[in-house]
Amino acid sequence: MAIAVLLFAATGMAQKPEWQKVVSSRGKFSVKMPGKPKIKKDKLDSGVDSNKYSVNIGDGVCFASYTQMEVGNADEQQLAQVGLKAFVDQLGADLTQADVWKVGKNKGRMAIMENKEQGLEAYYRVVIVDDIMYQLAIAYGNNTPVDKKIAKKFLNSFKLSK
Repeated sequence: MAIAVLLFAATGMAQKPEWQKVVSSRGKFSVKMPGKPKIKKDKLDSGVDSNKYSVNIGDGVCFASYTQMEVGNADEQQLAQVGLKAFVDQLGADLTQADVWKVGKNKGRMAIMENKEQGLEAYYRVVIVDDIMYQLAIAYGNNTPVDKKIAKKFLNSFKLSK
């Protein structure tokens, strides 16, 4: 999903979030989002299904997605690093912080990035569990810093289910 398109469409006055829990039985996860998400389902060029949830909030956007993949014997943490690099490249951003993101016993990547030229700041997480890639992002444009309270509640609410 073109996060930049979502982000630049997400301009407006900041408002108090109306948190909603999103539960995906097919994606095997739940996450709290700061409003009612728009849902978009795609079939990627590779033939895999991708499901995206997004909520605009003020000058920002919260984004959660899951994509079915065939990981096989590939190193899931290395694939998460590839996902992080692709996201950074898509935004034309520079990493300001990156670390391991642990979800249960699974290791993914988490990062903070910025594109000063475009006045963009984003927090991003990616992990691959049982052939599903999960991505979470919260990004703000117009030189508006990410609302850390909203980011923390959104990013920390992600839970895997069975």
